[in-house]
Amino acid sequence: AWSFESLQFNDRKLMSAISERTCDTLSEFKSQDLAHLAWAFANLRISDSHLFNKMAVEVQRNIKEASPPELANIAWAFAKNNVTHEDLMCAIAQESAAQISQFKAAEIAMLTWAFAVSGLRNKHLMAEIGSQVFKTIHKFSAPQLSHIAWAFGALSLRHSDFLNILAAHVGGGVSSFKAQGLSNIAWAFAMVTFRDEVLLRKIAPSITQNVSELRPLALARCAWAYRVLAIPNPELMMAIGDESLRKVAEFPSKALVKLCDALFVSPMANDGSSLRTALDERLAEIAAYFRRTWPPSEPFPQVDGKEYEKQMQDFGMSECGIVGTPLLLERLDIELPGAKFMQKCVTEAWEKDEETKPRSEHNPDEYTAAHVNVTLGTEPLEAWVVHYNRNSNSPEGETEADEPTYLQVCALPSRQGRHESAFGAIEEIAKRIFELGGANSVAPGSAEVCPEATGSVQMVTTVVPCITSIGACWQFKILFPNVTFEFAEQIGTIGY
Repeated sequence: AWSFESLQFNDRKLMSAISERTCDTLSEFKSQDLAHLAWAFANLRISDSHLFNKMAVEVQRNIKEASPPELANIAWAFAKNNVTHEDLMCAIAQESAAQISQFKAAEIAMLTWAFAVSGLRNKHLMAEIGSQVFKTIHKFSAPQLSHIAWAFGALSLRHSDFLNILAAHVGGGVSSFKAQGLSNIAWAFAMVTFRDEVLLRKIAPSITQNVSELRPLALARCAWAYRVLAIPNPELMMAIGDESLRKVAEFPSKALVKLCDALFVSPMANDGSSLRTALDERLAEIAAYFRRTWPPSEPFPQVDGKEYEKQMQDFGMSECGIVGTPLLLERLDIELPGAKFMQKCVTEAWEKDEETKPRSEHNPDEYTAAHVNVTLGTEPLEAWVVHYNRNSNSPEGETEADEPTYLQVCALPSRQGRHESAFGAIEEIAKRIFELGGANSVAPGSAEVCPEATGSVQMVTTVVPCITSIGACWQFKILFPNVTFEFAEQIGTIGY
């Protein structure tokens, strides 16, 4: 198998036969044999979960016999082939940490990459890697160091000794690093909030000069890094903006959102309007979907939750950012509330926060506040509704599927679904309006258009809402066509 891979000869029938025979004789394989086999299948991009799972068991059984190159190659192969096997990776981490001083630079880079791509935050292993690189940084090439930095950033793990020695090393030899590598390092620093202004200013001209080398994701991440670390550099931002415009069709939607946000709050020689236009065109698809799924003046449909979640994920973004959110709201004809209302929201949120216990379960700066002035028949409803975003370490409570809701929602990557403050507020308002009907109130999961309700709802959020929360805003407009609905976001921070 190793020989065929080395010759880049991919005969699927032959490799299938090798896989079948290997599974029958795995106990005869040594660690080196398994490393070569896994490496060959991964390099030929042959996904064989049955073989890899069997190899994982055998590797774990003989993990003490594995040498550094074998440990690194096996971890790399599993990550490359997108085979998740946490027990194996945990065993590899433990053994690698014990042998870390015997690893060569290339093996450390491979091992670190494997854990980052797998999303496995093994703090003990990464601490040992950081310490080893700190001691022997002169043995590592520029690409290896940028890959290791990227891995620490991807895992959001901060190792101060490694970061400090890396900054000094890069600063003393910027010319040995390519723009992509420097961008990776800047992004890694931002991911762990390591601010070295001297270094970031020193590498900016090199990135600017070679910005054409950066792929779309690197362009977005570089812009975001300089923004989040508050290192203004108009020349770099202009170069990133111009190069991004040339490659805009290649941008993943999430990256385009983050790029527009970073350029929006950074001093630039150009205004970024062309990039905003490109983002707006993608948001048009989301708006069209909402309008098509919940059309005005028609019975309110009950949408299949799994199909809705799949469609939301297919858009490639969990949120539209500080630039894109107003664009999507405008496409849905959702207007902004007045300034007096938004000022009043701060007071209402503060008073609500004083009443809310325990405070540890929410962030008082991340909330959605709404003023409701609605009448249904002869029943009035005038109230303030305030919801907070949960802290990441607060109890999860019910899952997404525990109980039905009036408005369709789903969880998206890095977002909280029904626990988002914006969705929680608008869902509560819909519930309270329907309850005005008394004995004729509508149960969750069976909402129907209610033209009898009149009045207004004004809402503001201090957190960028996810696209399903904006979808809930549109659903609310359809459910209550005679209630004026206004929504705004007032964002204080940006994250990636």
